[in-house]
Amino acid sequence: MITITHSHGQPLDEPLHLPVPDTAAWREAEAMGIDLAMLYDSIRKTPDERIRQHAAALHLATTLRTAYVQQYAQSGEAR
Repeated sequence: MITITHSHGQPLDEPLHLPVPDTAAWREAEAMGIDLAMLYDSIRKTPDERIRQHAAALHLATTLRTAYVQQYAQSGEAR
């Protein structure tokens, strides 16, 4: 296990205990549907980077939703 007690210089309220890559614990977590690679990638990002990524995803979702509504409003099949 990897224990993380600080993130970007700030202490965590409770330490994170993460499995070491390519171990039984890692494979067990992945078998339960946990994407540890994505979790590790997220932990490496600063809060600002995570916020920017979230804002970009939210913008994409909003744009897709708007396009969907416009498409069905024009065809008269609004759902």
